[in-house]
Amino acid sequence: MALFRPEPGDERCHRAGMKKKATITVETERLLVISRSPHTVEHWCCRCNARVNLVGVAEAALIAGASERTIFGWVELAEIHFMETEEGKTMFCVDSLLQQRDPPAGKSRSLIENKKE
Repeated sequence: MALFRPEPGDERCHRAGMKKKATITVETERLLVISRSPHTVEHWCCRCNARVNLVGVAEAALIAGASERTIFGWVELAEIHFMETEEGKTMFCVDSLLQQRDPPAGKSRSLIENKKE
C-alpha cells in the first residue's frame, strides 16, 4: 500500500489543515416605557439620594429583564434598592433596576444571577 505524500506547494496539503471562522454580531435595541399606574409610586430613595419611581415585584422583573426570584436575590445581595409599604408590600427603585439591566463595566450580571447561597 502506497502512502500519499504531497509535494511542497501542493494545494491539497494546505486545504486539509485550514479552518474557517465566522463572527456574527447581533445588535438589539429595546424601548422601555414606564407610565404612571396604580402600581407605580413616587418616593424618596435613600440610597439614590433622590426622588424615584418605585414598582412592585412583577413590574420590577419586567424592567430588569429577570425573574421575580432573581429580584429578591438582588435585594439580599444589596444590588437593588427597595422599601416596604405600611401594608407590607415590597417596592423596588426603578433607577437601581435599570442599572441591573446595564451593569457597569467590570460587574457581570450573570455572576449575580447565578450566585447561590
